[in-house]
Amino acid sequence: MKIKFFVFILIAVLCFLAYFNSLGNPFIWDDEALVVKNTLIRNVENLPLSFTSDLYFGTSGSNFYRPLQTVSYIFDYHFWQLNPFGYHLTNIILQAGVSFLVFLFVFNLIESLPVALTSAVFFAVSPVHTEAVTYISGRAEMLMGFFVILGLLFFIRSQKESARQARLFYILALSSFFLALLSKELAVVFPF
Repeated sequence: MKIKFFVFILIAVLCFLAYFNSLGNPFIWDDEALVVKNTLIRNVENLPLSFTSDLYFGTSGSNFYRPLQTVSYIFDYHFWQLNPFGYHLTNIILQAGVSFLVFLFVFNLIESLPVALTSAVFFAVSPVHTEAVTYISGRAEMLMGFFVILGLLFFIRSQKESARQARLFYILALSSFFLALLSKELAVVFPF
């Protein structure tokens, strides 16, 4: 457990070092419609409405159904209002969480601490994630990734447990899949 805690702290520090320069960035492009002009996110009481509205509530209209992205903006707005610093900080924290899940996933597959740590570190700081982490509107990628990898971990665990516990972990895997779908539609590939 101490090793996992150390790994999480290391990954979180690396994510912060890799992406801290985004903390001063303003809202850009889609952030204007998704955050600045989105009246839905300005009240926590609108949480249920997040699940019946499209992503671009009250602005341009769209066919994107990503309620968990909207819910995350509601919580950000509650703490940060229209200060982009907090939204960028949330993205960095999400990247650290997803990267730690990558560590757990790789470790569960091959049970090698050095390989799992190396994989997670490369994942955490890879330039391929720059847009998802530094662009507030890219948050759907990290939310989806978090729940897909969490679902994989639960599924792996379901294969290792007794029948009763296996059902619980299988239900948790399916629930994670459902949450991934509510984050971004690309999660539909998870079962395959």
